[in-house]
Amino acid sequence: MIRAIGAVHVIMLTGCAMQPDTSLHNTTAVERVLADAIEQAKARDDTRLLAMRTRRLVIPGYEHLDSHKIKAQCGVKYHRESKDTLKENDDRKQQLVQYQFAREYNLALYPYCYLSQ
Repeated sequence: MIRAIGAVHVIMLTGCAMQPDTSLHNTTAVERVLADAIEQAKARDDTRLLAMRTRRLVIPGYEHLDSHKIKAQCGVKYHRESKDTLKENDDRKQQLVQYQFAREYNLALYPYCYLSQ
């Protein structure tokens, strides 16, 4: 399989069959998007944490703390793509990916919020 990454093409071969290299490509893309989102939030002085659309307030990475206190301290914004109802297995998988993204974002941004108080 050939994947274009900028001007570079990556070819992954396994034995005689070509296999997609989705883990390497997706991981670095997600990490870049995450890093960009954190840097943009800091540049805008936006200390709001990401919350998931569920039946109760869930702030990924900080479920063990009082979410209403964190909301009052930092503010929250809901992850754009999260849903409060999951109908299919793909919805659950997508929700897990979004949760992990929000968790990493929140863990990186909360100290910034805490110190700016």
